[in-house]
Order: sequence, then structure tokens, then C-alpha cells
Amino acid sequence: TAGGPLRGKVTDKRDGTYEVHFKSVPSLKCMLSVTIGGHHVVGSPVEVKVAKPLDIKKMNKIQKEIKIGGACYAVACGSDGMLYAAKYNTKEILVINRAGQIARRFKHGCDHVNGITFSKSGNIVTSDFSNHVIKIYTPTDQLVSQFGGQGSE
Repeated sequence: TAGGPLRGKVTDKRDGTYEVHFKSVPSLKCMLSVTIGGHHVVGSPVEVKVAKPLDIKKMNKIQKEIKIGGACYAVACGSDGMLYAAKYNTKEILVINRAGQIARRFKHGCDHVNGITFSKSGNIVTSDFSNHVIKIYTPTDQLVSQFGGQGSE
């Protein structure tokens, strides 16, 4: 950064990945350098965008809304900084902004979404355990494709 290097706490997750945590970091773009034994690893340094974390206290404002009609069984944070929460038995996904407000909601047509993730292209990927279906949506909530379904005996 312009003010000098930021030092974070590095945690080895023991699965080939690491987490880096910073205290009081403003939203900014910076260069991330990863070195081992004083030598850069492949791809280092790389420009990254550091975002302020979500304010959990603000998230409590929508806790009641999320619980109406069912609990959330799947939650994921998108690269857009939004929190995606699939409500159980309501066939909808809530998209929650950094202020803790529901920015939008969209119907996904599955009762039991138990997983949300994002593809490299930014598409939203959901899994429904009771219907055995994977659905892929654009970042604007349009269904791109789906696969899977109930098998036969």
C-alpha cells in the first residue's frame, strides 16, 4: 500500500491452502506477495482487492427476515461482496448487501438448497439435496442450466 506493507496473520489450513487475516484494513487494491524462504512463489506478486468485512451487527437486522418461512441451509459470499442465503422450504435465495439489507431475492425452484458456490465466471451454483439437482444461474439470477434429478429404482 502507499503507507507501506501490511502484515497479516497467516493460517495454514493443512489442505494446501492458507488464510490471511488483517486488522482494520480499508477497502483498497494492493499487491500481495507470497514468498517461501525469501523467494516469490509462482504468480507472486499479484494485485488483489481487499474489502472491508461485513458488519455482523448489521446482519442481525435481517435475521428475522431470513428465519421467516424456514432457516438458511446454505450461505456463501460472492465476489460482488454480497451474501447469498438459501432459505429452506421457500424456493428463494436472498442476496444481502454490506449494509445488512436484502438487495434482492430470486426464486430457484428447489425446496432444499443445501449448497451455494460460484463458478470462475461468477455464475451462482446451487445444489438441492432432496431433488438431486444442480442449478447454475447468471449473476443476474437467470437460470443457465441444470442437471441431475430423481433416479429410478
